[in-house]
Amino acid sequence: MPAPVVPVVFSAPRSIRRLNVAAVATSIAACTAAVAMAATARGWQWALIAGVPTFFVAWVWALCLRWQKETGSGHRWGWFLSAPLAAMNAGLACGAMFLHDTPSSPGAFFGGVVLGATFGFVIWLPAMCAVLVLFGIPIAHAQQLARRGLAGEERGERVVGSIAAVLGAGALALAWLVPVQSSWPQNVAAELIGGVLFNALAIASIICGSLAAVRSTARERRRRRFIARVEALEEPGYRVEPTPAGKVLVRVAPVTTYRVSDRAEELFELDDAGRATHSINPALTSDDRISTRR
Repeated sequence: MPAPVVPVVFSAPRSIRRLNVAAVATSIAACTAAVAMAATARGWQWALIAGVPTFFVAWVWALCLRWQKETGSGHRWGWFLSAPLAAMNAGLACGAMFLHDTPSSPGAFFGGVVLGATFGFVIWLPAMCAVLVLFGIPIAHAQQLARRGLAGEERGERVVGSIAAVLGAGALALAWLVPVQSSWPQNVAAELIGGVLFNALAIASIICGSLAAVRSTARERRRRRFIARVEALEEPGYRVEPTPAGKVLVRVAPVTTYRVSDRAEELFELDDAGRATHSINPALTSDDRISTRR
């Protein structure tokens, strides 16, 4: 049975990518809600005010970050879109906060959006830089290594999943350890929904990030075992070749049939004008002469 064109261990880790997209979105949302609760000394309602818009924007950002298409200047669109997405996230969260404080004034929401997206850069700019360092650099570095040689995206995905799980656990601990002033008697529904939502976000980030890290580690081990078998000539159909950029995997196509032929060229004597006069190797048969002229 012929070897596949691309071994399974070198296929795109789609399931791991999906897990990490969910882990990144939920961990960022949980951390944002936990920090907002600790900074403002308010209750679980901040999971709705800051956590919900952050979750949706972070999900879009996590997808864009994996988009390898580049702008005309050579920069990735995912990195280029980080700033407007961060500003939009801050604007939506600030607008939700203003609307929560003054629910009878619809204009408060739009005022909060403008304030958060503009002057809110004092908060969202450092936060954007932090998430780019934590998540963007490992993903970009792993994708770059995967294009150059035998390294895969797993090592970057493992780092992203581990960081997301740690951030989710930290957000959960911060929310439960830092005392907050709950508005439970005044707004039971918001506190109840916010508490359930926050804990769901934090726990989801821990689970998704841990699964992504574990699956990335297992996949990388399978890849290394496969490469070791190829280098030991135990895997038919492949070989490993060294290049200046690193080792590359080469597929060796099996040859099932061979064709052997003997060819003899007929020689002619030339006159002074360069015209062929007669053959000088009469040992060639008529069949040989026909085959050599084809």
